[in-house]
Amino acid sequence: MKNKIQLIGYLGADPEIKNFENDVVRLRCSIATHDRVKNAEGNYEDRTIWHQFVMFNKLAVRASKIMKKGDLCVIEGSIAYSSYTNSEQQTVNRTEVVARDFTYLGSPAAKERKFAEVLA
Repeated sequence: MKNKIQLIGYLGADPEIKNFENDVVRLRCSIATHDRVKNAEGNYEDRTIWHQFVMFNKLAVRASKIMKKGDLCVIEGSIAYSSYTNSEQQTVNRTEVVARDFTYLGSPAAKERKFAEVLA
């Protein structure tokens, strides 16, 4: 059995990168996927689903230099579940994708960034 997931979607924000002790680097971000589903009336509607993902170390550093909000990317990895108790003593459950690889597919915003860099 294998825990493997592939998501193709748009980044919801610029990735957040954080450095920890022992040279551990973590990138955290969200990616939106879209499904077209038929509702009770028989009409199709688009449904957006948000997924949280994390990357570590060299992969995180490489991705942080490339990925920006709105970019289209492929995230490949595995699903991880965790829970913790917040400051109000409530249990918070978290589901996220631990990325093992990514593919940058670009975006209109990326083309504008590259054009701005050429003009600068």
